[in-house]
Order: sequence, then structure tokens, then C-alpha cells
Amino acid sequence: MPKESKGQGKLDIFKYRNTIEARLNEGYSLKPIYKELEDELAISYRQFLRLTKEYILNNEKVNQKQKSKPSQVKRNPSTSKTIKKPKPTGFYHNPTMDDERLKEIFGE
Repeated sequence: MPKESKGQGKLDIFKYRNTIEARLNEGYSLKPIYKELEDELAISYRQFLRLTKEYILNNEKVNQKQKSKPSQVKRNPSTSKTIKKPKPTGFYHNPTMDDERLKEIFGE
């Protein structure tokens, strides 16, 4: 079916979201699901893959992470360790070098 208007594919994915999720839970891969819905969808298989991954599969992963993730404890910034700046490596300019040190390094 040719695409009717911009954004129609996204609407179709949301329209058939429950069907797609049910088939995925039953163990179907995306290709047979697309073949089943091909006449109702206004998008290509490639677009179906992209939209399904973006709006259905990613949301399932996010929901699973949220369910299994323990609540985070907020840290008090005053008790957190402070990050120290790394010491510079390589060339280091010391503008306060005295004459004796300059003579020692470069000679006279």
C-alpha cells in the first residue's frame, strides 16, 4: 500500500502496536508480522523495522530496565568525593624560574 501522507507509517505502528507486541511475545520475528499486516500498513518493510525498533522494541527494553532497576539513592554533593585535576604531563611552563635554574638547564 503506498504511503498516504507524511507520518502515516508512525500512526500505523501505533494503531497495530498491540498486535505487533502480542506476536513478538508469541515468538514471531518481525518479517512474518509485517507480512501479516502488509495490506493494512502504509509503509515498506524497512520503515516497519525502523519504526518497530524505535517505538516498540526500545520501549520494552526501557520498561524492563525500569522494573528491574532499584531506586537510586541521591547523594549529598558535600559528602561526595571531589574529582582531582590530573597533573599535566609533557611540557610545563614555569614563568617563575629563577636565573640559577635557567643556567643549570641551558648553561651559559
